[in-house]
Amino acid sequence: MRKTGAARSFSLADDAIIAAFKRAKVFQHLAMEDLREFASYATSRRFSKGAYIFQDGDRSDVFYLVQQGCVKLYKTSASGKILSFFVAGPGDTLNASAVNLDAYFMSAQTLTDTTVLGVPKPRYVAFLARHGTVAMEIIAVVANRLREEQQRTVDIAGEEVEIRLIKSLLTLASGLGTTLLLTREELATFAGTTTETTIRVLSHFKKQGIIAGYANKGEIVISDLAKLQNTLVNRAKPRAPERVTPGKASETGVIPLARKPMR
Repeated sequence: MRKTGAARSFSLADDAIIAAFKRAKVFQHLAMEDLREFASYATSRRFSKGAYIFQDGDRSDVFYLVQQGCVKLYKTSASGKILSFFVAGPGDTLNASAVNLDAYFMSAQTLTDTTVLGVPKPRYVAFLARHGTVAMEIIAVVANRLREEQQRTVDIAGEEVEIRLIKSLLTLASGLGTTLLLTREELATFAGTTTETTIRVLSHFKKQGIIAGYANKGEIVISDLAKLQNTLVNRAKPRAPERVTPGKASETGVIPLARKPMR
């Protein structure tokens, strides 16, 4: 059942809303006068945890930016498998590119109680037409996310699960801090693995002192970020080929045969 939770909507143009837009990379170079203009178009909507801001296939008619909280952007395959693409925090846009299409191509679901700022599509498009710097910043944000998703696709296809989970934790921590408001199931969908495997790897990290445990349900705390980074570096190092004397068992138990020189 679709869960929505918008408490109320109202027009805003106060300092808090302007500060929220200023925090977003796409608006950082705007003059204050222009920023105030854009903020005057915004309405604030509050959603409870687990609510959908929009779903895949919904009509794309509002530009959204997160003011407070965390939002998961994901897509569901025909078989029902969920893959998370991005976890948005304060200052992140949810649909800077999709708003130019007729419909959303992914879903946005809140991970915490969340407040978003929305600007109607006509206002958003007209503002971009008059402010090319904002349009260029949006292109840069979209390109960067595309690059990250391409790398994640490569990782999911070829990297070991532990390395994928480490990279996922580091990516999330870089944007959201070391206290991640995610369940283990949500982390698994982000890393492209199973919940059972994620639980096993996180338990291993907990024993190593990398993960502090789960202070609250739906919360993963990274207690030693430097150690997590070092673990990735050490795991990613290519292993030197094992040198074994002919006739002597290697660590794998295989006894290589001595070769006769070719004539």
